Amino acid sequence: MRASSPSCRCGRTPFPRRGAGRRWRHPRHGLLPPAAFLPAIERAGLSERLLWAMLEQSLAARRQWAAQGFDIGVSLNIHTRLLDQPDLPDRLHRHVTARDVSPSSICFELTETSDTQDAANYYAGACRLRLLGFGLSQDDFSHGYSSFHRLLSTPFTEMKIDRSLVRGAASDAAFAAALESVAQLGRRLGMSVVGEGVESDEQMQLLREAGCDAVQGYLVAPALDRDEFGRLLDAYRGACQPTMAEHG
Repeated sequence: MRASSPSCRCGRTPFPRRGAGRRWRHPRHGLLPPAAFLPAIERAGLSERLLWAMLEQSLAARRQWAAQGFDIGVSLNIHTRLLDQPDLPDRLHRHVTARDVSPSSICFELTETSDTQDAANYYAGACRLRLLGFGLSQDDFSHGYSSFHRLLSTPFTEMKIDRSLVRGAASDAAFAAALESVAQLGRRLGMSVVGEGVESDEQMQLLREAGCDAVQGYLVAPALDRDEFGRLLDAYRGACQPTMAEHG
C-alpha cells in the first residue's frame, strides 16, 4: 500500500496541496520508508513496475478526493534510469489521459540517487514529459547527482530542497544563507520551491522567510494513506478553499 506525505503552502493558513512520496505499509512492520525497500526493488529490476503501481494508486486517490470536492494534484517519484526508455513519457501520457485525468495534475519527481546511462536520454525524457503537460520536480536538491547545470538545462516546474539543508539552517548561519540562496534561485528560475523534512515551527519560519512556496514534513503531517489524507482534507475544509497545485 502506498502512503503520501502531504505538502502545504507556506501561507498563513496552509492547505494540503499535494500528496507525494513512497511508503510501504507492511502488514507486520508498519510504515516503511523508501530506504527500507527501494534498493531491493531496484536490484530486482522492478522500478518500472513500482512506477505503474504508484500511478494507478495515485489516480484512484485523486478520484476519491475529487468525490469529496477537492482538486488535489499528486506527485510521484520516477527512477531517473527509466528515462533510458524513450517511449516511457508517451506511455504515461496515454495511460493518464485514457482515464480523463489532465497531465498537469501530476508532477513527476526525478530522484537524484541514480542517473541515465546516457545524458541525452535524461534530457530527452524530461523535456518530453514537460511537452506532454506533466509537472517536473527536482527532488532532494543539494543532494546526490544535483548540479546547477542540470537545474538550468531541465524544464523543471518545481524544486524540492533536501531535508539536510533545511535541518542545518536552523542551527547554522551558513546553512541558512545557503537555504535562502537556493530558494531564491528556484524562484528566479520560475519554479515552485518546496522545503522538505520540516519538523519544527522554527524551520517553517525559516523556509517562509527564504521565500519557499510550500513545505513538507512531520510538522504538516506524517505519511498518510489516501483515506487518512482525505480526512485531513475534510479537516481543512473550513479553513480555506482548496486550489489546484500549480505544476506548469
